[in-house]
Amino acid sequence: MKRVTLSVLFAAAATLAGAASAQDAPPASSYLTVHTAPAEPAWSGDHTGDPGMAASPRIESAFNALEAKDFARAEEVFAKAVKRNPRDPAVNFYLGATRMDLGKWEDAKKHPEIAARKMPRHPDPKSRLGVTYAKLGDTTAAHGQRAALLKLADVCNGKCRLAPFIANGIEMIDEALAPPPGQG
Repeated sequence: MKRVTLSVLFAAAATLAGAASAQDAPPASSYLTVHTAPAEPAWSGDHTGDPGMAASPRIESAFNALEAKDFARAEEVFAKAVKRNPRDPAVNFYLGATRMDLGKWEDAKKHPEIAARKMPRHPDPKSRLGVTYAKLGDTTAAHGQRAALLKLADVCNGKCRLAPFIANGIEMIDEALAPPPGQG
């Protein structure tokens, strides 16, 4: 199955262009196509137990839409998938990140919350959730997600497969919490 390539470029996207408002236009880079370890998508293999996610032509069309930066189309497909399987952590993760790309912060929030509950040891839902909380002005909750990532980092000690994702997630939240340039 085709996957959206993830890279360390998220550092630039996390600050969001025009950081004036939490509902600004989406960043130039996708919240799914950036800021994770370069060689390996964070979610590869994490949803293999869900045959619908792996085999669905509809889901494939959502990934194609993401690659084309057609976030509205991807949102539509992922939203339908969530309606069919509301507890699927991978689909919720992708829907949440897609809504982040659209600047729909309040709508995005519940989806990484679901993914984080279902996958408590995976850093990506926590990272996206922390950014979403920061964009919504809930700095306490954003710091809570950062603290959860720090706990994962302590357990991992830089040696586990998810170490780069944990580090990038912490960086992502830090950037989202940072004051806009000139307001520091």
